[in-house]
Amino acid sequence: MIHFPNATLHRYIPTLNATGVYGEKVQSYKYSDDIICDFQNENNNELIEKYGIEKENLYRIYIDINTTLGRYDQLEDEKGIRYHIIGEVETYNHFHNYKKVHLERIRRKGGD
Repeated sequence: MIHFPNATLHRYIPTLNATGVYGEKVQSYKYSDDIICDFQNENNNELIEKYGIEKENLYRIYIDINTTLGRYDQLEDEKGIRYHIIGEVETYNHFHNYKKVHLERIRRKGGD
């Protein structure tokens, strides 16, 4: 698979610097860097075949094999929409070196 970069996503990594109401450590995210990727809608036919269900708000990206991306990182597009990673970051290094990542849009309170 040859990917054609068509989007830049901001990568946010998890940290435990914030504190909650009772002084407990709360996970928050801080900006790390930008990732250039091939951003696509997830194909519902593949989802039905693989999982037996049809879902909305699922996407996939293809990135360079040397790009660092953690399992619990979050990504944000230029419109401020956040995505979290579903499953593992898949690495393909046979003919075309790339990584494939499945994303789900994070819904915010307020109907976003």
